[in-house]
Amino acid sequence: MARFIPNIICSLVLLTFLIIIVINNSKKGVPMQEFVKRRSEISKFSTDIVNVRETPKDAWSIYLPYLINPTSICDSFNGYSRIKLLVLVKSSTEHFHIRSFIRYEANLNKEFKESIKTVFLLGQSTTLNKEILEESRVYGDIVQGSFMDTYRNLTMKTIMGYRWSSEHCANADYLVLKDEDYRFNFRNLFNYFKSQKEKDSVFTGHLIKNGGEVIRDPKNKWYVSREEYPQKTYPPYFPGGANILSMAIAKKLASNFHLVKIIKIEDAYIGLVAKALNITLTDSKLINIKNCENFHKNIACRRQI
Repeated sequence: MARFIPNIICSLVLLTFLIIIVINNSKKGVPMQEFVKRRSEISKFSTDIVNVRETPKDAWSIYLPYLINPTSICDSFNGYSRIKLLVLVKSSTEHFHIRSFIRYEANLNKEFKESIKTVFLLGQSTTLNKEILEESRVYGDIVQGSFMDTYRNLTMKTIMGYRWSSEHCANADYLVLKDEDYRFNFRNLFNYFKSQKEKDSVFTGHLIKNGGEVIRDPKNKWYVSREEYPQKTYPPYFPGGANILSMAIAKKLASNFHLVKIIKIEDAYIGLVAKALNITLTDSKLINIKNCENFHKNIACRRQI
């Protein structure tokens, strides 16, 4: 028995030493990225339940993890010599039929099939996440964020789109960010790209030149409180339907969202970030926000779906 006593003492000393290390490490805290990652693994993590005031704005806007993250969609762009375009579609979780229709249209577009990649941006659903996961397994074109898919979270969806494009499709030349109900004439769009002398400075859409007045009525769909945004008007911005920009500008936006406090009107928010970065927004008369009567002349138009 006596010969075992030293071994027992050594084991106790080693155990005490390990306990001290664990206690010290627990006092140091956990990096924000790791904290968010752990929270997302434990529960349904969304901006609807995050206390934004207690979360650093850069972490809230950038570090929320993806629930679905296809990383190889743009791999075929490597070594491709023609114009490369990424189309990001802000889609509602329940709109399976609209996503199917957009895929159908994309398959018909043989002329630019190798030049265009289409990705759908979704948030979380309360009831449809299994179906969305299966849709992603079949088509591989869905990026889903860990925030609830609501109108007031469109800014989160937009930020996610820019972030994902800069991480996983930076080899594209241009980016289109659009709503589901916008249709693009890609022949006209690619002719527009070819006419640009400075492709890295492209950022165009239907421009609200004077910005527009901030709506303070809490009952209004576009309500923004003074606490959220104290100014009376917004800077120039594009309504969220259809924006066209170079990947150079998309990457610049993606890396600087932490500079501007988030508001829940996504198109006005991008205008605020662009202003902070001295990025010029240009107006295009070839984007029709009313209808598609002159589709053959337009770059993009809004249609009934």
